[in-house]
Amino acid sequence: IGNRISNLSYDEGSDVFDLIDYTKNQLKELETYLITEKIQSNETIIDEVKQDILLADSKGGIIGYSTGIPALDLALLGLREGLKYVIAALPGQGKTSLVKSICIFLAQNGVPGVFFSMEMSKKQIMMSCISTILNIPNVSIQQGRVSPDDLQRIEDLKLTLFSKNFLIDDRSALSPEEMRLTVKKLVAEYDIKWVAIDHIGKQKLKGNHHKNKSKEERVSEIASENKNLAKDFNLVVFELSQLTKETMKNADKKPNLGNLRDSGAIEAEADVVMFVHRPEKHGIKELNDEGDSSEGFAEIIIAKQRFGPPMSVATRYIAQTTTFVAHEVGMQLEDNGPVF
Repeated sequence: IGNRISNLSYDEGSDVFDLIDYTKNQLKELETYLITEKIQSNETIIDEVKQDILLADSKGGIIGYSTGIPALDLALLGLREGLKYVIAALPGQGKTSLVKSICIFLAQNGVPGVFFSMEMSKKQIMMSCISTILNIPNVSIQQGRVSPDDLQRIEDLKLTLFSKNFLIDDRSALSPEEMRLTVKKLVAEYDIKWVAIDHIGKQKLKGNHHKNKSKEERVSEIASENKNLAKDFNLVVFELSQLTKETMKNADKKPNLGNLRDSGAIEAEADVVMFVHRPEKHGIKELNDEGDSSEGFAEIIIAKQRFGPPMSVATRYIAQTTTFVAHEVGMQLEDNGPVF
């Protein structure tokens, strides 16, 4: 179309108003073509839904990818492509560790993706991954107190599915446009299925036209673009977020949706919102009247999900390797946390 219009514009016999009308008609036809190309017939969509139903039935009700934590899989019905999962917590609670644990499990099971780390360097992320995978204390790796056998195990990681499928981008202050271009390239080259963003507070809008926008407007735009990543590229997107200090004023110290920093924008663009709550970090020694210790206990509070009820999932946090694993308690549907 562009070439034809360009050629006609150089034709001295062409009438300028005819050329304008021709251009408008050609663009309208192109627009109609592009719209109809994106709209599927209901028959096709119904067939796809039937396939999802059969797949879920064959996998015990789990539609998407496994997180590596069975109770969390049941609560979420697996990680589904096209959805954005917000994971939020106060500093030191382990939101990065939770997403890292899940993404390692995905990579080890042949599901490639990219971890955008705007806070930690790629070497720091890799050290943490090595600690989790090989069960070597993080501090031992940092201090160089690793045996020759463990050094060989670290070398052998180069040949594993993890090494192939866990990509790291540690550029700082990425804009949504920069991230989108990177994701588009990685989808084409590696067929990635997930994206982790650590964290939304570190993303920046670039360009003078954004300078006069309020912080809430900027966060809203970034959150919307991150959701578009999931939808447009059919990816699982993890978006990490911080909580406000008001969380500490809650009677039970548990976060809620109102504690999300810039909560309106982030919550509105999320398909799922999860909070990480570790009672021991708040000086709570016992979990219940029976005296169960809070040491290592981590509650994943699913405060919002579009396709299911709010619920809580009990997990175990291993501090030495900053890893989240399954807990014997599991999950429960009530809003007051896992039952013991």
